[in-house]
Amino acid sequence: MFRTVLMRRVLCAGLCLFSLGVGVSYANDAPLFRLNGLDYSAEDLSMPLQQAIFELQSQYYRQLGELVNGAALDTYVSEKAEKENLPRELILAKELSADPPSEVDVKKFYEDNKDKIKLPFNQVARQIALEMQRQTVQHKALALVNELRRTGVYQPLIKAPAAPLVTLNADGYPRRGATDAKVTIVEFADYQCPHCKKAAEVLDKILAEFPNDVALIYKDLPLNSTGVSRAVAEGAFCAQQQGKFWEFHDLAFAQQRQLNHGSAAELAEKLGLDQNAFESCLTSDEAKGHVAASHAEAEENGIDATPAIFINGRRLPLGDLESDLREAVQKRLNTNS
Repeated sequence: MFRTVLMRRVLCAGLCLFSLGVGVSYANDAPLFRLNGLDYSAEDLSMPLQQAIFELQSQYYRQLGELVNGAALDTYVSEKAEKENLPRELILAKELSADPPSEVDVKKFYEDNKDKIKLPFNQVARQIALEMQRQTVQHKALALVNELRRTGVYQPLIKAPAAPLVTLNADGYPRRGATDAKVTIVEFADYQCPHCKKAAEVLDKILAEFPNDVALIYKDLPLNSTGVSRAVAEGAFCAQQQGKFWEFHDLAFAQQRQLNHGSAAELAEKLGLDQNAFESCLTSDEAKGHVAASHAEAEENGIDATPAIFINGRRLPLGDLESDLREAVQKRLNTNS
């Protein structure tokens, strides 16, 4: 009985792991308001406002998508129950049943997250077990939805918002990947941003999967108020002057939790860079200006969070980054857009 209630909650709440996909988009030329007899659409507004509107539209699209997926799955279960002349609860149990996690798994989850939980294990063990079971059911539900989509049984018809097209300066910024790329990814990131570290790993996978078609350009958006991120970003610029940007970039993210104001010099030493040249660069206006210019460009285009990823000039909404990015790249390769 408890399992059935749990599965119903997942259906009623919608599928929170909803993948945005990259289907048909609706245009940005629909009028938003009329002033002095003239109609204004998003395309008539400043880029920061265009990006803000796109973010709101993306949030709505994601939330609506979760509800639509949940509604489709609920309808699928009802129709299958009627077709097979079986109770809904039995179909739910068959399709989405999940055994409670073992005590060993619950304990491992607690140990991996106890710094955040900050309560004794015996006080939270039941809640952890319930949450782990709920997530298992949710993953099964999403897998079923994806299978229904793959086989053509289910097709969501809601339209994704179209990101505004922006032109970003690539001159002087580090680049890797295909020389003659069909898809260019521009990433704005902060070396102390945990999601940026994950994004770096995902981007490496995408570059490896599409070695002849995809290029990546990295740009700095140091948002951490301590100044550590900015200092590391300036160090990365100086490493670039010695042909070691990506090595510095990868090492900085690998040691993210240990980064401090002196990390730039420490990373440079580990990479065997010319210390005198590095220190001279690090105190130069050129290093500071490079990072400041990237930050300013981000602000001009309404980018105020990291990671911010653009594909051929259009921002990618961050849902399931790996699957959404792979799908977006594949779409652009297929359409040359």
